[in-house]
Amino acid sequence: MINVQIPRTIGSNRSQAQLWRPSSHLFWVLLALQGLVIMGILFFVLSRLPAGMPLSQADNPQRVRDFVLAGDRAVDPLIEVAPGVIQRSSSLRGLQLNHQTYYYYYEGRLSYDPLSRGAVTADQVELLLRDTESDAPLVIYRIRDK
Repeated sequence: MINVQIPRTIGSNRSQAQLWRPSSHLFWVLLALQGLVIMGILFFVLSRLPAGMPLSQADNPQRVRDFVLAGDRAVDPLIEVAPGVIQRSSSLRGLQLNHQTYYYYYEGRLSYDPLSRGAVTADQVELLLRDTESDAPLVIYRIRDK
């Protein structure tokens, strides 16, 4: 191997280029900043969700109440439960909501839900809501797991 030194050209003051390299500390600061921005966007989007999108099951009895009071026959058709007796199908079979079945009846009226029929006893059900806004209170319940 030959080691040759080349003399510099006279009058050339060319400096070597300085490269800027970020430190690992700067990397972690930028990563944390990016995480904060993403979390801010997530909280903003979650705060703008409509009220109709449940994030928990705490309002299910209220949703069942609203459904029963709305009385949409296209979604909840009328069926004949006994000769000459017509009821809504949800009155007999209950309403499925978030993998739970909710039953209801109006106090003082003839009903064919499991509690009114005697298929379950009062200690086997969990009363969730008793709406007294009308002349016949609406009671919503579910059957407890065994």
